[in-house]
Amino acid sequence: MGSAFAFNALISAKAFGDASAGFEVKGLIRNYGTQVALVGSPTVTILGRDGALASATVTVEVNSSALTFRVQSGSVLNVRWVGSLQTSEVLF
Repeated sequence: MGSAFAFNALISAKAFGDASAGFEVKGLIRNYGTQVALVGSPTVTILGRDGALASATVTVEVNSSALTFRVQSGSVLNVRWVGSLQTSEVLF
């Protein structure tokens, strides 16, 4: 049995002071037996960003079958992050 799901994530960052950033991440992940993988490359759209405040990437943790969103704040130390995730899944 296998599954596939499309995902859409919104990620926001706010640093102490004026700096902020927003990202939208879209993609597709599939699981067939014990094989978990992204299908194609996820699309990361920068909605807005002050300088090089932050970046966002998506990976699959094969050992735990997890979809992982990684965010980095660059040289800015005090950053708060929040995200929301919408998925559409099908099993076969």
